[in-house]
Amino acid sequence: MDQATFRAYTAHAGEIARRHASSRRVVAGIAQYFTRAFDPGDRILDVGAGAGGDLAWLVSEGYQAYGMEPVAEMRAEAIRAHPELRERLVEGSLPDALPDLASIGGRVLASIPTLRTDIDEAGRDPFGRLFSGVQAGELDLLFQRAGFRNLERWGEEDSLGRGGVVRWATLLFELTDDGRAESSA
Repeated sequence: MDQATFRAYTAHAGEIARRHASSRRVVAGIAQYFTRAFDPGDRILDVGAGAGGDLAWLVSEGYQAYGMEPVAEMRAEAIRAHPELRERLVEGSLPDALPDLASIGGRVLASIPTLRTDIDEAGRDPFGRLFSGVQAGELDLLFQRAGFRNLERWGEEDSLGRGGVVRWATLLFELTDDGRAESSA
């Protein structure tokens, strides 16, 4: 995360958390795929836990879920809204805190925007957060090179009600048995 994005989350943590909390009336966004991606009781790490809604849902459903979030103000908002996360949410981000994948196996459920009409020429949204423009196919290739295979891919409207402004792709990856990159045939 670049410094301007970090500052944007710091300055707007409350507003961002309220926006995400308002969308929690139904299971939407990436959360609608949790039960398809993970088995009950699985250990899950929510990277970029943000306002904590997804992490809180996972915990309430019996998953051994923990989160990492680099922005202290976002962690505070998450714990304020979901006190049960106090011992489950820590400071951290990728790639700095990435464990040795070959020794843990597992799955990755990732969601990225495929449409953002609110991005300026510098790649920033109205809050000032940077969006890289990585497309789902590029993410798929990166994960394949890291030893994962793509199990599923979904596309959906924005769960925060920004239809026509934001659309998402959600991809489910699984580490191959040997943890080595799959050959691209």
